[in-house]
Amino acid sequence: MRLHGVRGMGARLIVASAALLLALLVVAVSGQPADPPDTKAAEAPGTAPPDEGKKADEPVHIEHADLMSYDPGKNLYFLSGNVHFRHKDTHLYCDNAEYSEDEDTARATGNLKLTQPETTVTGDLITADFDEEVADIIGNVRLVTQKKKQEAPAEGEAAPKADERPADEGEEKEGRWEEHKQKLTTVTCRQIRYWYEEERALATGNVVAEQEDKKVYGDEAEYVEKDDLLTIKGNPVQAIMENGNQFTSPWIKVEVEGERFWTGGFSGTFKKEKKDEEKPAEGQPAPPAEPPEPSPDAQPKAP
Repeated sequence: MRLHGVRGMGARLIVASAALLLALLVVAVSGQPADPPDTKAAEAPGTAPPDEGKKADEPVHIEHADLMSYDPGKNLYFLSGNVHFRHKDTHLYCDNAEYSEDEDTARATGNLKLTQPETTVTGDLITADFDEEVADIIGNVRLVTQKKKQEAPAEGEAAPKADERPADEGEEKEGRWEEHKQKLTTVTCRQIRYWYEEERALATGNVVAEQEDKKVYGDEAEYVEKDDLLTIKGNPVQAIMENGNQFTSPWIKVEVEGERFWTGGFSGTFKKEKKDEEKPAEGQPAPPAEPPEPSPDAQPKAP
């Protein structure tokens, strides 16, 4: 009986092995996997989700060039004569430029001008990276920023909102708002890196920031248009006011549109202006001197 039981168990093992082998053969012939495919992982062609971290492509436009040549080996375009690039709201003008299609960069020289609606930068050499939206301007750099003129509202239209006006708009002076909005600020230096989409600039090397009532000298300056601030740093920064006042500080922050500024570690001198007495016109006699007022203690003489 024991022997019979062993033989019976062996027979059952042989039958089970044969069934497993037959199942594997069926899978091999049919090519079907043992487990069903993951339908969630499968995607139709062209339906892959976009990379959210990647910037949306914005083409670079060459609006004009008198002459153009192309090097297919380096994939470089050589442009000359009244060259005009446009990328979003930024325009680059020059006499000569090299544009790399692979790197999406340009190198420009000759009568350079980089413009945005309210800022213009000029210099000797500009290298622009259109993918990173940044430009480096080198040599005799000059940045000029000036807000557009704010037109007075037409009759029946609402005036600008309170948060859109300067802090001192409460002064009821004719043309005050327009005058405020057209204030000009100029920065000269050796080099500027300009993130034109962020409207942010970093100036370095012999920086001079100038407004109508002041000049500020420093080693570097950062301009952030959305904050309306120009921050000048140096060792130290020196400011000379139109009225003769002078002061120094490690840093000075200046409102580009407004009239306020802030300093740290301030020291300076204040010059008080003296009013000049009015002089009579030529040929006219000088006004008679007024007699001194009698002293209250003086008594009239007896007749």
